[in-house]
Amino acid sequence: MSESTAPASNKKKRIGVQLVWGSIIGVGGLVFVIALMMAVGGGTAGKIRALKSEGQPTSLGDIKIQSDLVAASDNAAIAIAELKSDAENLVLAMEPIINSQTYGEPLSDSDAVLAAKLLEENAEAIKSIRAAIALPDYGSQIDFDRDQTIQVLQDRSGIIRPIARVLCLKSEVLAREGNHDEAARVGIDVIRLGRHYGNEPSLVSLLVSVALRSMGANSVNDALQAGEVSSDTRESLRAELVEDEFVNAFLDAIRTERVVAIENVKSQGSFMMSSMLGQLLDAAQQQIDEIERDGLTSTPAAVPTPNSPVNPVFVVSRTAAVRWLALSRCLKAVDRLTKTPNSTLADIDLPAEVKIDPFSPAEKLATEKEDGGWSVFSAGPDGVYKAGGGDDVGLRKRKLVPKDE
Repeated sequence: MSESTAPASNKKKRIGVQLVWGSIIGVGGLVFVIALMMAVGGGTAGKIRALKSEGQPTSLGDIKIQSDLVAASDNAAIAIAELKSDAENLVLAMEPIINSQTYGEPLSDSDAVLAAKLLEENAEAIKSIRAAIALPDYGSQIDFDRDQTIQVLQDRSGIIRPIARVLCLKSEVLAREGNHDEAARVGIDVIRLGRHYGNEPSLVSLLVSVALRSMGANSVNDALQAGEVSSDTRESLRAELVEDEFVNAFLDAIRTERVVAIENVKSQGSFMMSSMLGQLLDAAQQQIDEIERDGLTSTPAAVPTPNSPVNPVFVVSRTAAVRWLALSRCLKAVDRLTKTPNSTLADIDLPAEVKIDPFSPAEKLATEKEDGGWSVFSAGPDGVYKAGGGDDVGLRKRKLVPKDE
């Protein structure tokens, strides 16, 4: 070989070697990626199989099976759905008051008169809605189509919340008129509506449920602190404030949230979505294990902290759930304190654990007698009590002006 052709030959050899190594690296990288995808996908699929073997729902069809077990005659979901048109007309009729009132502020005299008139004109619709809410069970009636479930839930919550608002207005009008017992019963209906709606799948439904329950609790508090409420009504209230029921509802919401996530990943089918689903399943199980072991609290040790894109979902929902737990304990205290004059938190017939602030488990709820009524508060998510200010969670007496003043 001549000297002039040697470098060209060597260059070709070097290029050939580079191509071989490039191919080996490329194939190796592809094999690694495929192996990683199979490992992630296989790991996630294994988690789903494990859930299924434990009898946990892993598809929307599994949730439908549970919903179908509810007898139609006992199913509030069916009764409420059948009243959809009446409910929409009722909300439309009450819009002048709903739009003019800032929620949480007492009705003005003129708004109270108008509200009483509109409520009387729509008395039959309200009676039918309350009868539907009074049914004992709730089995979701959504069609469980994977692409429509979330939209259907949003549509349903869109009418449920205004219904609750109308009932709260009715409760306030009754309290102003001096019918405190019936005012409390209407507020209890709103709490029950929230309990029912919590049976819809996903954590979004749980958040709506907490909002509804909280609205009802404020209405009941107004009635209890304004006048006489019967023992029967107080017993009905206590039946709606069972903590185990709510904790189980929250756990079920986490389980159905897993189902919605699984169905979404089935429709997407991407490696990234499968990886995120695996993280969500782990975070959900972490929440379930902690709550079953320690109860529903929100201490720094209990709130999940790993750097995961899905953990905030559970942090927000868990904080909301503990807010309701705190508010319900405050309402239980108000119930007892208003029934027994000159009592204190230490005196009332509540279990010691119910007097504890779930946001600050080392402390009891804060109580103070003021303005002829009671203030009962939890320290709220930051764990620092601010006399009912800041993010404190609780109840105090509102001044409801009697209709004839």
